[in-house]
Amino acid sequence: MSKELLKKMNIDLSFVSSKAAKVENLVKIATDTKIENDEAADIARDNLKQIRDLSKTIDEERKKLLKPVRDATTYVNKQTSYYTDKLDEAKKTINGKIVQYSDIAAAQKRAEEEARRKEAEKRAADKETEVQRLLRIRSKMYSYLLGGTWIEKDGTQKTHQGVTTPEQANALFKQVHDTFPKAEEFGHLAKKSVTIFAEFKANCATVMAILKSDDLDAVKDKKLTSLRNDIIASGNELSVDLGVSVEEEVENETKEIEREVKNVSRSVRKTIKFRVIDKSQVRKELLTVDEKKVNEFSRVNREKLLEALKNNKQPLAGIEFYVEKTVI
Repeated sequence: MSKELLKKMNIDLSFVSSKAAKVENLVKIATDTKIENDEAADIARDNLKQIRDLSKTIDEERKKLLKPVRDATTYVNKQTSYYTDKLDEAKKTINGKIVQYSDIAAAQKRAEEEARRKEAEKRAADKETEVQRLLRIRSKMYSYLLGGTWIEKDGTQKTHQGVTTPEQANALFKQVHDTFPKAEEFGHLAKKSVTIFAEFKANCATVMAILKSDDLDAVKDKKLTSLRNDIIASGNELSVDLGVSVEEEVENETKEIEREVKNVSRSVRKTIKFRVIDKSQVRKELLTVDEKKVNEFSRVNREKLLEALKNNKQPLAGIEFYVEKTVI
């Protein structure tokens, strides 16, 4: 503390400084003292009494000098704490209301999340049904065109030998053209259904061209077999692509729902606090109670503590941990 500050606070240290010479003298006496007989011991005892008396006198003067400072500090703390205590109470009140609202909002969001997840699962099931229907119709069309097996809606397995003349191929195309469902009936697969029908039309034309050609029957069969293999391969790829697209859509929607719930709770921080309920049961290394050690314990074991508190358990005897929510 500088002399200017002491002057402003009206603190006079002249009394203490006036004792400097006596202090140094007593320090020298203590250093030089040699006790070899009873008389020297008595002198040492007298000197010790002088040291104690002077130390007590200086300490009493220190207390006297600092009393106005302590009184002023106490007064300032009392005056300011009146308002800070009120503000702390107001902070707890409004924080509690915000936390309460956040809890309610989060609960509502979770309820909405569950409803939306169920709706997403239902849409996924509907879309999967649309996928299965489109693939079933495609399989049936090509079974009639090139021969093969397909599964009906009721699970019945059916087969067809395929067309053998250009006229049969042309008649099949006309029948499919007249009966193929409208694109909008396939929902999110409307565009895909249009593409599948266009591919079928092109493949019908290819089959008719092969059957009309002057090639030997063996050559025709080879071309038709190659075409059939290409159509089967593309059908397998189509099944995988449509199945993956449905799964990705559901997964993305689920992630979006979870992100919305997290956003609601983001403004609330969970802090582990504690209070001593039975000091006799507190572990020895945590006695005093050393708040730094307890807070360090709670920091290191945060996840275990949260899990324990969730199950209404207290991991340390004598100390009650609890979660205090504060607004960030």
